[in-house]
Amino acid sequence: MAAKQSAADRLKRLDEGRCPIHGLDMTQVGLANDGRLFIVACPRKDCSVQATEARPFGEATLLPAFSHLIEIDESRLTHEEQRAERIALAANVRARFPKPTS
Repeated sequence: MAAKQSAADRLKRLDEGRCPIHGLDMTQVGLANDGRLFIVACPRKDCSVQATEARPFGEATLLPAFSHLIEIDESRLTHEEQRAERIALAANVRARFPKPTS
């Protein structure tokens, strides 16, 4: 049985600055130590997901404590689902980090 939310779906929401679980826009709750990154969190009281953003309303990067939310649990997927999940994640990574042009 496929997971309710795939890692690729969660990563897409995170790239849009939304909570990877609930899909709500993450709100600023502080600044990272260097002062250049915003700490953002899901606005739901029952959700503790936090990430960093380089700018407001942009792509977010999960804090290490929450990185498991975008990892694939391949033990629960069929071979076809594993392949589809890897393809979706690879496409998302290519979109996030395009090759530099000459």
